[in-house]
Amino acid sequence: MKNKNICIIGAGIAGLAAARQLKASGCKVTLLEGRNYIGGRIKTDYSLGVPFPMGAAFVHGDSNSFISQLVQEHNPKLYDFSKAPTIIFDDNKNTYTTTQLSNTKNCFEQILKRSKQLMRLKYKDTSLLESIDHILKEGAYQINETELRWELLYLSLFTGIEAKFLSAKHWDQMEDY
Repeated sequence: MKNKNICIIGAGIAGLAAARQLKASGCKVTLLEGRNYIGGRIKTDYSLGVPFPMGAAFVHGDSNSFISQLVQEHNPKLYDFSKAPTIIFDDNKNTYTTTQLSNTKNCFEQILKRSKQLMRLKYKDTSLLESIDHILKEGAYQINETELRWELLYLSLFTGIEAKFLSAKHWDQMEDY
């Protein structure tokens, strides 16, 4: 692919990753972006005096991911939210702390593992939500409806879509990203 001239439209994370890879393989790359900044959804607004994420806001995945490599190269200001006192409100204005929900998270992760085990045994795929409902009906895991809704919303934050639209067999095959 050396000596190829390639134009990439869009300087979001995918465009930046593609440009980097192509340039490393010897291509001449032109990157076009319609906005006045690069990074796509990775943008933070400081106009109110505090950082407010306007789109993608979390660095997660392993240290070999493209985003982790960018962070290491450019050393932007990061905030560690893992120990931040977070209060979560449900529809009924009840509050929960992340500490209260940590046991729920462990239970939910076990449910997801069980779903993966079941999907290995089945030929026909279902939605992740259907798989979770099936597992909960088995009665081996106890999670209340509010906690389940929280975990499902949190999952959709990272996958970008609700569990009812995710394949139970394939929903996490991109977990490194």
